[in-house]
Amino acid sequence: MYFRLIGAVFIQCLLVNFVYAADTIKCASALEDRTATLKCPTGQVVKGIAFASYGLPTGSCGAYVAGKCHSSSSLIKVQTMCAGKASCSIKASNSVFGDPCVGADKKLNIQAVCTDPAAPPPANSSPTPTPTPTPVPPSSNPPPATTSGIMWGTNGATEQGTYAPSGTISLAQQSADLLNVFGLNHGPILYRAMGDGQSDSEVKTVVSTLLSKGITPLPVVQGYPNYKDETTAYNSAYARVQSMLKAVPGITIVEIGNEWDLQMSPNGDGIAASHWNTLAKYPMFRGTLAGATAAIRDFNDSIKVVGGANAGWTDLGLPLALAQDMKSYKTPSGTIRNLLWDYTNLHWYNDAKGNNQMGLPSSFNGGMNAYKILQATGRPICITEFGSSSGNTAGGSSNATGAETQAGKNMAALMTDFKAHQNTENGIVCGVSYQLYQQIEGVQQYDYFMYYTQSNFSTVLAPQGQAMKNWLLAN
Repeated sequence: MYFRLIGAVFIQCLLVNFVYAADTIKCASALEDRTATLKCPTGQVVKGIAFASYGLPTGSCGAYVAGKCHSSSSLIKVQTMCAGKASCSIKASNSVFGDPCVGADKKLNIQAVCTDPAAPPPANSSPTPTPTPTPVPPSSNPPPATTSGIMWGTNGATEQGTYAPSGTISLAQQSADLLNVFGLNHGPILYRAMGDGQSDSEVKTVVSTLLSKGITPLPVVQGYPNYKDETTAYNSAYARVQSMLKAVPGITIVEIGNEWDLQMSPNGDGIAASHWNTLAKYPMFRGTLAGATAAIRDFNDSIKVVGGANAGWTDLGLPLALAQDMKSYKTPSGTIRNLLWDYTNLHWYNDAKGNNQMGLPSSFNGGMNAYKILQATGRPICITEFGSSSGNTAGGSSNATGAETQAGKNMAALMTDFKAHQNTENGIVCGVSYQLYQQIEGVQQYDYFMYYTQSNFSTVLAPQGQAMKNWLLAN
């Protein structure tokens, strides 16, 4: 995540671009122990559930908002019962959703999108299985993003070095929250998290669980290397990554490094390769990247490698320097190898309230275009962090300033920008938001999130997550 000061030099129903022309918005409500009935117009079926809350929701159709009393299973259960049907009835009861606030008089509010049966699949259609990647020789350029769409996803609880923060939010709940937002998409759902803080057995458990839910793990290895020299870096990274791959079957994509540019100080503004490749620490990072890439290529060269390790803005010269060196890298044994990665990483933030107001990658800092600058790497771009801060550091589910609604709009604008460049320059293959949850056990970073996390670690979809879900429905 990008924290350098740029000046010094990742509402529950936001109905913007949400429905197709032929789609229809339908809502239903019921008081506790009564039945809510959704009914689509003649000839249409429920495409997706834009909002569902059993508890104390407020607002009216088109502008529902979940209250502090909210059953986190509401949306998943309504989707399961209604998606693909012309009509459905759901009882607003504790027996269906559990009791989110004992003793309160609760209700159920639902908002659905109805569509013609020939329109995109309903919300509970099975996620597209993760495709088996076609092996790509290291010396060839992989194809740009396919017409089937960008792979979307989010970052997990990376501050803890794990996907689940100390077990407070189960992987089952995290998977359900992911599928709620991204399950309407028609490609692999990526879940990115740091892999360095876990043992091989822990990584194996996480990967197998996510794969069983139809979610593609994106582990980050060698995020913060600190080796004494380039040779040590190469050999150590090679050994560590090979160990993980041998112990953890099913990995299809790996990212090497995390924001290495913020672990150095460039000679200049960072936009040129020469601002990085003369730095004292640069050879250590270069050796780490080469060793980890070689380990992956030697184990299974169909596994996709994300490389470049940059935080965006004007630090784009780092992946340019690394790409130049990886194309013809001399290993410690003296062998010359092409160890260039498959996808070039990029991080991008455009805060509603915060320091990272970077604008869009296609036009920033007086007209620069990040996509065109990174075209020199010869690889498609995988945006492994993008986000918008709302400035909310209080925790809970407060949107009093409306900044989270604006953050959601900023997220949707970034996604639109990514899509517009999906098949231009070198292409865009991934868009991974930062991050899944707001509140993580005392870690003071609450302002980038898709879900509010309550004090009891139940989760409620925030405006940012709702905006992303709406965008995916419309696109």
